Amino acid sequence: MLTDVPRLEAARRSALQRRYLATRGIAVVGSSTAEAVIPLVIVVTLGGGPGQISAVLFATLGTALVLRLPIARILDHRTDEASIQALALVLAGIGSALIWAAWMIGVLTYPFLLACVLLIALGRTVVSTSGYAVVGRIADGPERLRMTGHLSSVNSVGSVVGEAVGPALTRFVPPPVVLLVDVVLSVVSAICVRSLRRATGEAAKADEDVSSSDATSVWTSIRTNRPLLTIWMIGFVASVSAPAILVFLLDVLGIPMWLIGVTFAAAAPGGIVGGLLVRAVAGRFRASVVLATGAVMSALAIGLLLGANGLGHWALPAAIAYEFVTALFGTLMIASTMGRLQMITPSHRVARTMSAASIGLEAAALPGLLVGGTVGSTAGAEAALTAAVALYVLLAGVAVMWVRG
Repeated sequence: MLTDVPRLEAARRSALQRRYLATRGIAVVGSSTAEAVIPLVIVVTLGGGPGQISAVLFATLGTALVLRLPIARILDHRTDEASIQALALVLAGIGSALIWAAWMIGVLTYPFLLACVLLIALGRTVVSTSGYAVVGRIADGPERLRMTGHLSSVNSVGSVVGEAVGPALTRFVPPPVVLLVDVVLSVVSAICVRSLRRATGEAAKADEDVSSSDATSVWTSIRTNRPLLTIWMIGFVASVSAPAILVFLLDVLGIPMWLIGVTFAAAAPGGIVGGLLVRAVAGRFRASVVLATGAVMSALAIGLLLGANGLGHWALPAAIAYEFVTALFGTLMIASTMGRLQMITPSHRVARTMSAASIGLEAAALPGLLVGGTVGSTAGAEAALTAAVALYVLLAGVAVMWVRG
């Protein structure tokens, strides 16, 4: 019957979305494994230290910040996003494979590793940027909001698995060998993404008039989006507390080092729950309510952590609750805001718009880390966390008074 046609098309799109989520999960496990193991390669295999690790982190973040928008502009003019993503996954896998190969023949050096990290970062930047365009092709309207939430959950699960599996495997094989996990999973993910190209047909984008005015339109959609600008502020505040958390857990609360991993792992289920709730919450509550509630709950979570000082065995549950709550509401705030933005963005501008939004969030984190590190070093970890509480409360007021929609 003709009435079954829309139903069949919806079922087809739903199947494509599930396949893409599975594909992203595979890729995230691989990339998270590499991210967890490369510092071990630096320290254990090459005898490096914090300076070398910092340079690698800076190179990774710098590559994303510098190249994300140019890559997005190219993608917005193309219709083969899935093919490009598959090639980028292979490129990232080659970077990990080169580190392993250099170690195998005894020529691995830190400069060579850094060059490979740049190659991996380039591939991952293309993968994350093209993901916006792929989602725009296989999801439409409210489906994009749901996909954004589910992708957040997949990323949380994949990150935890990769970060756990990578270091665990180093008990049995040297760190460079573990990078083969990333190589294999990157290739598998590339094959899966490539199959999406055939399923979608990658037909030419309809009613898209890409012109020189698009850059202005992208900037306008960003600077007039108050929920997004508020999310950038929240990213800054979250980074203020980040440098102090580990010091506070170890030195102030006295949590043993071997339990720190358990504490941080609590963020994973929080992120998963937050991702699953995105569509329901965003559909029922205005952006101002979601952002204000998230800011208040984040402040309360840090307050709970500060209040756990001197409570003995209650310190660990408080730390676990902090990680769970901040991850849950952080995911809700970011995924709902990004999902709404993706819903209203034309498909021929979605890669650039979403990339610009992500760059703003990443850029806001840099001064936050600087402020948090400075306050923590001069006044102590408790002072940095207290400052974050005050800023979260201030942002809750900003969300209520300034954000609309």
